[in-house]
Amino acid sequence: MPSLSTLLAAQDEDQLLNGIWIGLLSVEALMVLGVALRGLVGAVASSRFFEERRQRRRRSSVGMGMGSVVAGGGGVY
Repeated sequence: MPSLSTLLAAQDEDQLLNGIWIGLLSVEALMVLGVALRGLVGAVASSRFFEERRQRRRRSSVGMGMGSVVAGGGGVY
């Protein structure tokens, strides 16, 4: 198995630095993509959550109009 020094001696220094640079840029691009996807998924999930919450409130408020209030109610009998 070749050692690290023989691998480094076989390549030009510029090629080695270019490889490191490309690797770092790739990692950074993947990090940016991950943050963007996380934000997109979070926005979609929260909009669905709030839409379901609004629909539940609408369903629970049906039948709660003024017609269901008993006149004179609230007293202790």
